[in-house]
Amino acid sequence: MSHSVISCPYGLDSQGLVLWRDDKTLVHPAVAGDLEALFSTAKDAGFSLKIVSGYRSFERQALIWRAKCFGERTVLDHDDAPVDLDRLTPIEIIEAVCLWSAIPGASRHHWGTDFDVIPENLLPQGYKLQLTASEYGENGPFYPFAQWLATYLPSSAFFKPYAVFRGGVGEEPWHISHQQAANEAQQRWKKNTFFELIKNKEIAFYQEIIQNFSSLYRRFVQNEGLSNLS
Repeated sequence: MSHSVISCPYGLDSQGLVLWRDDKTLVHPAVAGDLEALFSTAKDAGFSLKIVSGYRSFERQALIWRAKCFGERTVLDHDDAPVDLDRLTPIEIIEAVCLWSAIPGASRHHWGTDFDVIPENLLPQGYKLQLTASEYGENGPFYPFAQWLATYLPSSAFFKPYAVFRGGVGEEPWHISHQQAANEAQQRWKKNTFFELIKNKEIAFYQEIIQNFSSLYRRFVQNEGLSNLS
């Protein structure tokens, strides 16, 4: 079965995406059926899933990016501790933010193929969601779901793009991606177009991003981490 493709993999528009379930979640048309199967199977296993973040426009990502770069939103390190941005240089701030938030235009959430999911029924009463790896760890409230998801994903249409921390993007056990649709979007995403977009949109710290583009691209977009940087 053929599906239309998204017109812009950089989040500049949502053309080609379709509304799913609650008429609020935009998804790639190839994803809808598999997402429904995931939610249904999870429900049978005792988990009431909720998408806490799905499609995200370039503008929305730019707002998140700016808020974190200028300390308006908390930036966490790999141990979930708040980062003191006042002690960092601009490039260090960029690297700190990139651990958990993509540079606008490079987010997988621009594609309608990637979702941050939680088992809403496992949220303790009065608990404030942090969306951290520890919440999915052995002592976290979502650990039973994390174990179930680990057995479900290998035979499903989804995978975890950030299952392991390599020194680039942090481990995100909540982040799932539709393999086929995301691969197609990734093939249409071009490095040079992204570079020009950063210059033209003038996002927060865009000059520093341009000056350090190659290393930031390899470490956080390709997610090669630190070991492959010269």
